[in-house]
Amino acid sequence: MKLFCGGAGREVGRSHIIIDHDGLRFGMDAGVKILEDRSVEFPILQDNLKFLILSHAHLDHSGYVPVLNNIPIFLTKPTLLEADVMWKDYIKVAKLNNRKPDYNIKDLEKVKKNVEILDYNVWNSIYGVKILPIRAGHLLGAASTYIEIKDKKIIYTGDFKYIDTELIQKAKDPPKADILIIESTYWYQDHTDRRLQIEKIFEVVDNTIDNGGVALFPSFALGRTQELISILVDKYKDRVPIYVDGMGKLINKVYLSYKDDLKDKSFDKKLKYVKEVDRVKRHKITDKPGIIVSSSGMLEGGPAIHYLFNLNRKSSVILTGYQVKTSNGYRLLNYGKIKLDNTELKVDLPVYHFNLSAHADRKDILAYINKVSPEKIILVHSDSSDIFEEELRSELGYDAVAIGTGQWLEL
Repeated sequence: MKLFCGGAGREVGRSHIIIDHDGLRFGMDAGVKILEDRSVEFPILQDNLKFLILSHAHLDHSGYVPVLNNIPIFLTKPTLLEADVMWKDYIKVAKLNNRKPDYNIKDLEKVKKNVEILDYNVWNSIYGVKILPIRAGHLLGAASTYIEIKDKKIIYTGDFKYIDTELIQKAKDPPKADILIIESTYWYQDHTDRRLQIEKIFEVVDNTIDNGGVALFPSFALGRTQELISILVDKYKDRVPIYVDGMGKLINKVYLSYKDDLKDKSFDKKLKYVKEVDRVKRHKITDKPGIIVSSSGMLEGGPAIHYLFNLNRKSSVILTGYQVKTSNGYRLLNYGKIKLDNTELKVDLPVYHFNLSAHADRKDILAYINKVSPEKIILVHSDSSDIFEEELRSELGYDAVAIGTGQWLEL
């Protein structure tokens, strides 16, 4: 049995893993990596792929799936609905950036005809491969996958969160397995206590609205926008308007359809206090105290850019997600500037950053590894997984490999 890493090997982005067992090849995830100049890196594909398992809908895992529209795609129903929104937006953004889209609406229809819907904890079988989806905690519908093929037991985590968030239940404890393919994004640090981060967010929002300003949350449309709604509504619904703009409005509808699967059982009620904003109304909501949650989370586009330059001077910008070093969010946080059309623009507003990560941190990654107790660990989804490999080998005695993109590995 062999494994091929077509993406996310010693990098974050374009996740793609292939298992080859006596010529039978199947894949997990097929994402894209969007670079600073808005160009895109694609996963490295292999011929004769028989089927693909999609862990969740974020574009770094799902963005290339519509190119593989002629094979069965296994995924949960929420992931399908979320990914459909993401794929359509990806096509739109490609056109706005004068780049030919990698697929079109007809390709999305082909994908939908080939999907096989997964339910948590229900076995599926294809070509003699048994598949069991396990709740991953990262996002509504996100699934780690337990795979049995001949005498091998494999777990592919995708992205996972091993503690509850305000909105989403934590990842389910994994079973034992021979091989663990695990995301290691934050292998090197433990996250700051989540409740303390939320209290600090409340302090900033309180000060901002008390001074007559707007609290702007540039936010990832999928997952983070809904988490912020869950966190903010109860505290502020009777004090100031809470607005949501951008693609998050469409994702909200998916979450509403699967409200019973959420940890926050009052999410549907909270949505009733949120006001959706369209293009016409954007300029009308920036002068009075309020809260705006708007894509994009790294200020690389979306309505958040408009709000950034139209807020009154008493306003604040609150970032809650990871900021890639080449992103506008990173520039704003560290230099007080963003770049638009190759021109640097100064932003004269206070900027804050808090960690509400939907990924497992170091202690949870190690706890997950110990639960699985694998014979071999394959580290993906990290820029520094080679250092983690050395630690796992020399200090903890695991057979660990920080596989590189484009590399084959004998299992």
